[in-house]
Amino acid sequence: MSIRLSIHALTPRQKKIVVFSFFLLISASMWLINKLSYTYQTRLNIPVQLVNSNVHEFITEGSKSLVHCYVRARGYDLMLYKMYTHQGLQVDVAQHTTIDLTQNERGFMARSLQTRLVQNLGSTFELVDIQQDTIKFRANILATKKVPIRSRLRTVCAPQYIMQQGVQLLPDSVIISGVQADLDNIEYIATKNTLMNKVNKSSRGKVALIAPKNEVILSLAQVGYKIDVVRITEVQKKMTVQCKNLPQNVEIQMFPSANKVLLCVDMEYYKELEDNEIQLFVDYNDVAGNLSGQLAVQLDTLPHYILSANVERPFVRFVLAQTQPQ
Repeated sequence: MSIRLSIHALTPRQKKIVVFSFFLLISASMWLINKLSYTYQTRLNIPVQLVNSNVHEFITEGSKSLVHCYVRARGYDLMLYKMYTHQGLQVDVAQHTTIDLTQNERGFMARSLQTRLVQNLGSTFELVDIQQDTIKFRANILATKKVPIRSRLRTVCAPQYIMQQGVQLLPDSVIISGVQADLDNIEYIATKNTLMNKVNKSSRGKVALIAPKNEVILSLAQVGYKIDVVRITEVQKKMTVQCKNLPQNVEIQMFPSANKVLLCVDMEYYKELEDNEIQLFVDYNDVAGNLSGQLAVQLDTLPHYILSANVERPFVRFVLAQTQPQ
């Protein structure tokens, strides 16, 4: 109804233009359909992806190439081919007879791909000619190297928790492969930057490795990690400072004679701390040649559940006195 009204609203001149345009469009469409039914010969560039199944060689340049060829097909088929992206060929150079061109540059005959090009084009195309003679690429002997993995996992523990031994990577190294010149510049492979916040329990998992920007192959895409976390409590003890290796006829006085020690203890073993005597001592053997009048305060070997210990005064002054032998 609205179309009729709009047409009736046109002037006679405008009506003639609309009719003329309609028939012109019909005529052009019929002309185009007629032309697309003809057979044409044209040039196509078919993409080729080169790979190498020979594990001892590495393609450094020319892995992506184009094969220039002339084809014959109906206009309709040519139009559809150019309108839509077609998958190219993947070619294993190890399956072709190659020739050495220059240093590290090699090539193989483009005509050896004729059968596969025909299959790629389909039955509606006729392959007339392959323009180029040689498909060129560069290859180097594949070198390998073992490098350590550097962790970029950052762990922030929840309050009253602490991480033991840091982040452990399993394995801690990776094999890299590529051109020797590229490998010489790589000292380590890093993990992906990862933040683990408010950690309150041990965990296991995997993290991705960051591959170098150049064409270097990693034997692993990801690596396992291990994080051991324990709940802790802090205990302060006041201990008498003992003296080891003191001769029988020598007395020593220390100032101060007692010292405070702040212990970081695994909460699971807190009760065992009361049953174990931890000794704080100085060593008489350190007196010889001592000009400062101070001795370093040391702790006995700590049990595994004491994660850290901080002595309030790491040095004490001392005075020696001789005693009469009995």
